[in-house]
Amino acid sequence: MEPTSDLTRNVARGHNVGSVVQAGAIQQVSVTGANRWWSVPVVPRQLPPIMPDFTGRQEQLAFLTAQLPVDDQDDRVGAVVITAVNGTCGVGKTMLALHWARQVERQFPDGTLFVNLRGYGPGDPLSAGKALEGFLQALGVPGEMIPAGIESQAGLYRSLLAGKRVLIVLDNANTPGQVRPLLPGHPGCLVLVTSRASLTGLVVNTSARRMTLDLMSPDEATSMLQNLIGPAIDAAGAGEVDELIRLCARLPLALRIAAARIAEASLTIADLITELADEQARLDTLSVSDDEEATVRAVFDGSYRMLDVVTSRLFRLLGLAPGPDITTYAAAALTGLDLPTTRRLLEKLATAHLIESAGRYRYRLHDLLHSYAAEQANLENTQAEREQAERRLLEWYTQQVTAAKRITHPPSSTAPFHEPIPNDLPVLALSSIEDVMAWWDDEAANVSAVLRQVCTNAALLNLTVVLIYGAIGIFTRRGRWTDLFDVLESTVATAQRSGEELIEAHLLCQLAEFLCDMPDRNADRAIEVAKQCLTLAERLGQPSIMSWALNTLALISLNQRRYTDAIGYLHRARPLSAGYQNGRMEGVVEGNLSEAHAHLGHHEQALRHAEQERVLRRRAGDAEGLESASPYHFALAYQSCGRHAEVVKICDETLAQLNKRRGHPRGVGRLLDVMADSLVELGDRRRAAACWEKALEIYDMFDLPRSAEIRAHMRAE
Repeated sequence: MEPTSDLTRNVARGHNVGSVVQAGAIQQVSVTGANRWWSVPVVPRQLPPIMPDFTGRQEQLAFLTAQLPVDDQDDRVGAVVITAVNGTCGVGKTMLALHWARQVERQFPDGTLFVNLRGYGPGDPLSAGKALEGFLQALGVPGEMIPAGIESQAGLYRSLLAGKRVLIVLDNANTPGQVRPLLPGHPGCLVLVTSRASLTGLVVNTSARRMTLDLMSPDEATSMLQNLIGPAIDAAGAGEVDELIRLCARLPLALRIAAARIAEASLTIADLITELADEQARLDTLSVSDDEEATVRAVFDGSYRMLDVVTSRLFRLLGLAPGPDITTYAAAALTGLDLPTTRRLLEKLATAHLIESAGRYRYRLHDLLHSYAAEQANLENTQAEREQAERRLLEWYTQQVTAAKRITHPPSSTAPFHEPIPNDLPVLALSSIEDVMAWWDDEAANVSAVLRQVCTNAALLNLTVVLIYGAIGIFTRRGRWTDLFDVLESTVATAQRSGEELIEAHLLCQLAEFLCDMPDRNADRAIEVAKQCLTLAERLGQPSIMSWALNTLALISLNQRRYTDAIGYLHRARPLSAGYQNGRMEGVVEGNLSEAHAHLGHHEQALRHAEQERVLRRRAGDAEGLESASPYHFALAYQSCGRHAEVVKICDETLAQLNKRRGHPRGVGRLLDVMADSLVELGDRRRAAACWEKALEIYDMFDLPRSAEIRAHMRAE
């Protein structure tokens, strides 16, 4: 039937010449004479299937929900709401976005649009034009009626969305430029973007709200594994689930792959932990055999391949740094770049979420990305380049630790070996005890990791020894017993293999003294190492090392309360120590003689040796010995002859200085301990108890056996 209404026909009124179409009367559009109509399609619901076992992320889901306008009075009603979810590869951004979008899509009656922009991964990113074509077709525009040019397409897209409520999910975006043409122009719609990049331009130019998705919390990771492989979790031994989570770096993708391997291969969690413990094979283990894209390595590849040549080199070399994090200064040393360039490149890597900020000018890679970066370094950098990077990092830490020791131990206890440090390394200025302690708190784990990495490398032996000498005092301040013990034993073995007997002798002395200080007081092993050192030093004709070994044997005897034996060792050490470390070693021997005589009740000898210790330490410039060891020996000497008021006065004054200069905790502990004994003698039991309580905190921190004796004292009082 022919339509009869003017409203349904193309009608032109008035005087006309030629063919005329009245735009206001167009009801249907015919293209090239064919019967192709632009009709209204079904409401698009393009969200792909979601994971039914989605776990955790409640805080992040709440953040996204909070972006929804609450009512007509909400300011966001008059604006397009844009939220950008960013985070590292494999952290679960897409899964989170889809899970949330599925929960709220009923609030968007006009449809849900979804596109994977393929910003990272195999193949080229999807262009904004291609994405617009897909959206326009989903909104009912026939392909042949989509205009040419991205500006025209974006205009039509915005026109179609005007006045509608549509949820738009733009997944896996690469740059703000890929996203902007896909943003609606009128309020009512909500856009959710996911990206591995921070998309700062989107935040600046469109007022997008940004949310960074971090690794899962340990509890969230445990819940995910419980949902996926509950029986295996229940059968796991103590700590195995935590270890699996650690090896998977709390990365959701890695955890899902691990769970799939356990379920499909009938592995136990312990079996998989054994496989993952091999760092070089870890990325192979976290892969799915029948899907190349379902691997941790493939996901990382997508981000890595987007980097430029200079930035990718920095990322690879970061994989060679063994510590848990790295500063801009250390990264500049590692790569040989200047500080401004290094800082800029690190910021680029952080923006791409290949590294994350760990504080001011400090960055870290999670364990799997660290393994991936190291793997790429082995593939793309020559052995010579890797060795050079490793050496430069060691040189930088040696430079910094040596500078720190000049402040904490000026200037007598320097390493017996010199190794030239390049003058082009960046310098982080340290000017006070407070600077050193703060820096050490940040860097202790990194120094330990670097030493563990190089202690078996004979080519770096001299540098390693210099770093050990610089770090050993601060290691003991922090009670890092296991770290230092392992490094010393390994470096001794390296020196022995290399035939470097002088280095071996010095390191044996350090090891023996350290064994003497260790919490379990491994006296037999300490005596064995000290005697081994003494024999080697005698053969090499090294009197200073002989004196050091004898002093260590004396310390072991003092710990065992064999005071006469200690005095015998110290009398042998005293003439051999003359001039060593500018006289500091003579002062150390005199101080230990004072302590032994004090315990034996030899008051005059104790005071005489304490006086001589102070003179020698002052002459040597041994600031730390003067502020801690020397006052302690005077306090013991005065206590041995009943001058308790003087003991309390010395300890009070010394502790005030130590607290101001953040003195060695163990020095503080033993001064508090000896002062408490004298306070009891003076009848001030209340203050004595307070001193013992403070001393206990320190002794417990270092796990020292003296703790049990103090508790017995306090019970007796």
